[in-house]
Amino acid sequence: MSEFYFYNDRMAVTALPENLRTYITSAGLVTNDSEQRVSFCGLVIHEHNLNIFLPRSSTMTGATLGRKQQLASRLMQTIDRYGRSSSTAIKTTDEGEGRQGLTQLGLIISLLDDYRNNGLYSRRQTLNTTNSGRIDWPKTINKNLPYPDHNNNPVYLNLHGRHSRYLSNTEVSRIHAAIIRQTAKKYGWIINEYVPLLEAELNNVPQPAGNQKYQLALLRQELSLTYSERDILLLRQLIKYLEAQHGSNPSHFIAGLTRFHHAWEYMLGQVLHGIININSQLPIPVYIHEDGHVENAAGMRTDIVLKDPENKCLTVIDAKYYTATNVGNSPGWGDIVKQLFYAKALENVCSKKEKYQMKNIFIFPGHKPAFRQIRMRSRQEGLSYLDDQFLPITCLYACPLKIIDLFSTRQKILLSELTNP
Repeated sequence: MSEFYFYNDRMAVTALPENLRTYITSAGLVTNDSEQRVSFCGLVIHEHNLNIFLPRSSTMTGATLGRKQQLASRLMQTIDRYGRSSSTAIKTTDEGEGRQGLTQLGLIISLLDDYRNNGLYSRRQTLNTTNSGRIDWPKTINKNLPYPDHNNNPVYLNLHGRHSRYLSNTEVSRIHAAIIRQTAKKYGWIINEYVPLLEAELNNVPQPAGNQKYQLALLRQELSLTYSERDILLLRQLIKYLEAQHGSNPSHFIAGLTRFHHAWEYMLGQVLHGIININSQLPIPVYIHEDGHVENAAGMRTDIVLKDPENKCLTVIDAKYYTATNVGNSPGWGDIVKQLFYAKALENVCSKKEKYQMKNIFIFPGHKPAFRQIRMRSRQEGLSYLDDQFLPITCLYACPLKIIDLFSTRQKILLSELTNP
């Protein structure tokens, strides 16, 4: 197994080793501005080295080797799960997410999971038997004359039956074994947190015959003969894997996201308790034509809204993938206005009717808070804040690695627990 090397999204490209810097630049995994920063979260295999790019503001200080390997595994499981979940989500206002190699990553994880759960592919063979196996009564009655017993009931001396057995020494099984050996050696750490897949049966299975074209032909032929749902899915995945390997460089592989901000929003939306979907109740802008005809335009879409009935509190949250250590790398006026307007809209829809207290929050990735709040104040009246007109926005910082742990293990927490170590 190659060694892990850890880096961060949005770090300076100049801080990377020269060969890796050249490779990710040519692959388009950097920003286009003059600062030239990494714009990628995920896995980059380059010259057989496993380069893991964690979310921005992540820190590995004090992490043991085991913890680092666990984080590498959970990051890739997180990206795979997010990719599968969001691929069918309707997000009409979102731009492209910069997916890189997620289809191939999902295919690899599916193959390893299937092998871990079901073992090696085996072909079902049905044998005709006599006086053994499951009795085939129609065939027995048609093929034999019955003899009466002492109660004059018919007795058949020869019972025709069927017996099924499963063969794991076929050429297709050998192709499956070869692919699992290859993927387990290279990617087994993703599903097992660096525990190798050591299956005795794989070590004893011979290599398949023929070249890739011949193996693909065998898999397609087998696919046409099987009716098992699991076998059909597996054979299709094996075919896709071999097709993807054609012409690829085994020492290079990229799987991840060049725009991680949507994943940051999605993960927080999955790990927090008390989330409600209220977007359909929010006001929308309308265009009124000269003839009086009214035409709806796209409306507001909040990131996360939490409802706490016990404490009568409604919290609107915007997950912001910013460094947020100074004004220059924090949300700008547009983001602030949008958040203030969301709070005002929610207040009109829910707060007055149910008498809920409103809270407004930005959540940034990070460990040490730099800002406590964002508030509006009057320019003419010095330090007088306009909290009555503009609800203050609380700034929270959540450790990205903690969110990955929670998301990958499907745990939920309260908002009050989010920033705890």
